[in-house]
Amino acid sequence: MRKRGRSARTGAPRHRLFLFALGLIVACAVVYEIAMVEGPAYFGDDSVYTYYANVAANGSFHEYATDIFSFRLLSIFPIAVFFKLFGISALSSAAWAITAFAGAIVITFCIGRELYNDYAGLLAALLMGFFPLMTVLAGTPSPNMVEALVTGLVMLSVIRAQRSRSWLWYFLCGIFVVAAPLTTPAGAIIIVVLAVYLAAELVMGRIRLDRTSAYLIYGLLAAGACLMAFNYGNAGRPFITITGTAAIYSTAGTAVEGILINTNPYFYFNTMFPYRIISVLGNAAHYGILNPLSIWSAIYSSNHNNVGFYFYAFVLSSLYLLARKEKRAYVPFVWFGVAFLYLEFGPIYFRLFPFEYIVTHRLWRYLTIVSVPTVLLISMGIVRFVHDNRRKARRYAALSASAAIVCLLVLSGLQISLYWHSVVKYQTYDQRSIANYITTLPDSTGIYYESGFADVLVYTGYDNMSRFHAYDSIRDCRGIPSNVYVIIPKYYSAFNLNYTPDPVQCPYWNLVLYPSYPDSVTSAVQAAGMPFQAKLYYTGNATAAAG
Repeated sequence: MRKRGRSARTGAPRHRLFLFALGLIVACAVVYEIAMVEGPAYFGDDSVYTYYANVAANGSFHEYATDIFSFRLLSIFPIAVFFKLFGISALSSAAWAITAFAGAIVITFCIGRELYNDYAGLLAALLMGFFPLMTVLAGTPSPNMVEALVTGLVMLSVIRAQRSRSWLWYFLCGIFVVAAPLTTPAGAIIIVVLAVYLAAELVMGRIRLDRTSAYLIYGLLAAGACLMAFNYGNAGRPFITITGTAAIYSTAGTAVEGILINTNPYFYFNTMFPYRIISVLGNAAHYGILNPLSIWSAIYSSNHNNVGFYFYAFVLSSLYLLARKEKRAYVPFVWFGVAFLYLEFGPIYFRLFPFEYIVTHRLWRYLTIVSVPTVLLISMGIVRFVHDNRRKARRYAALSASAAIVCLLVLSGLQISLYWHSVVKYQTYDQRSIANYITTLPDSTGIYYESGFADVLVYTGYDNMSRFHAYDSIRDCRGIPSNVYVIIPKYYSAFNLNYTPDPVQCPYWNLVLYPSYPDSVTSAVQAAGMPFQAKLYYTGNATAAAG
């Protein structure tokens, strides 16, 4: 059994207080995300998940060897459940991500409490609740929230299994390991993290290979058998999630899912550290600038990033924990280190004969896999810093400095989150307006749209899908029938999509809807939403127009 620190073992009243505070954090996070929901966003492939969820809700879902998105079962079927229970809407499409976000906050608290103490767990949960990396995505059908939840469950279960010698936790760990890649392919990184962690624990003699730990293998086999049974019944191929993913990535070359692979070695560094703190402070020292407000305004510019100051605090806390040789921070260090190294250098596919190594694609939302260890290390560093300063004057100074850091992280994170939620709102504004117009038309009315505007289908509730037709492969407007409606972009060069039908070539087309933003929308938000703005035409009748 693990020996807990004195501060970790609290009495029942204090324990209830911590649980109440955790519940308050979770409730605030959920209410905030519900209030901010605007529907699918363009941060990822939201329209694909909602499409498959609708198909699954209607009982006609199939995995396809040529479509990697169809393998992400834990990002599809739970959304389908919400669709069945509450109907199709912007909120129900995001409900699973919001639920997973709430679960990730709870898991963060549990891991922090298990590894360090209640204070570290609660502070980590608070920081997770305001982490813009998470809050920006949580109000959308993003699979990254589910990935963060399941990978967190993997690590919580192995920690609990090791410390309590529980066969059940080992068994659950095996199940969660199989579940992780079913959220996103990046979820498989936790398998590497777990393997490194268990190998290190085995070498140091802190884990035994016996009947109890063997239940991890049993969990893997049980979950794997269930997955293979589903795959066989659904697609006739029990290993399709593995072979299909490998086949798609092996033919990717320099592109993943049609996107050029980002191999920029500075991508994650620039994403994690978006403010020019060192250069600004250097310039201030060089030119003798002493005005704190001027320095702050130069640092905290209108850089609407996705992480705020979290990774700066992560570095400071990590250095402090290392300097203090804090052994209780060992697990999140391994978790973050292995996962980040894989994000930076790991492959999406490799083979030995002939040798081929395709480096993994870099996207800012992939950092969600290190979100839990990031906030854990920040909270552990702050709690240890306060604990190390026990004298009265130093304790007040440590508490004040720590409170200032937490307030900076929370308030800047909230500001970033509000900005991006407003961006999502107006990226989808035109499509929601068009969807409202379409719902007033007869069911027999044909609607043509570019697949980049597939979110319109969500806002119409996937109602009467037979009337919707994608025009991606149509060469010009003359390939679209008469007396139908066509959704086209306001700006043809935007978003790098195949917007081929041009109403200029067909003068008989009539513009019936041109949504416009309210005057209160800022220019920055308008610019961010511009690539996704759309308008609606009615094709009329070419023969009648010619006559």
